[in-house]
Amino acid sequence: MIGTYTAPTANLCGLSPSLPYLKPLSISPSETGDGDPRPGCPATKPVAPCPSTPAERWIELRWAVMGDRLRADHNYRLYSALVERMPQLKEQDWALKTINGIPDHQGWVKLGRESWLGIRCDLSLLEQFGTLDGQVLRVGQNLIQLGTLTGQSLQPSPDLQCRMVTIKSKFSCRVEPFEFGVVLGRQLNALGIQTMPILKERKIVEIHTTKVVGFRVAFSGLKPQESLTLQRHGVGGRRRMGCGYFE
Repeated sequence: MIGTYTAPTANLCGLSPSLPYLKPLSISPSETGDGDPRPGCPATKPVAPCPSTPAERWIELRWAVMGDRLRADHNYRLYSALVERMPQLKEQDWALKTINGIPDHQGWVKLGRESWLGIRCDLSLLEQFGTLDGQVLRVGQNLIQLGTLTGQSLQPSPDLQCRMVTIKSKFSCRVEPFEFGVVLGRQLNALGIQTMPILKERKIVEIHTTKVVGFRVAFSGLKPQESLTLQRHGVGGRRRMGCGYFE
């Protein structure tokens, strides 16, 4: 249930993840391109746990979006529009959900009544993001208008998926499932998540002028603490550009 925030206060669930062993990845073979409607191997080395604020201080903010259409691959364009409005976002910790719509399979998504923009951030940024209410943003060559801010605390769910997870690689344009699985496994181990992820189809996103390859990733049967950790920290990079956002 989504309720409108009237003050930066919340009563949220606690979180205290452990660091269990990592199970092997399960990989499905299908591969597709980008543009979709929104609705392996074990790790060998641990990496440093992700620091910063705990999950109980993070919230998900939502705005209804009005407009005609957007590029299906509008991640970087949307990030740029937000940073142009609030330059301080370059230095802050937050995560972006790109705007959902109906794909035309020609590189565009049609916006409708169910289209919305999502941002996850620390509770301290609520007032700052509240200034986006009713604002018109230029996303590439297209204009959209945001509705009134609503929000909720992060809620545990046993099943989560992410449209696209990316990793750092010397060859980001041709990341293979094995390499991806190794890096993903290390990050999950550091976060204390032992539920086995499923790699789905390969995805491509354009970041500025560079095409970056990633994969859709899903989880089933997450424990409550794992679910909250995954929503708070995500996995992979480019979270401010719509990647690594699990819902």
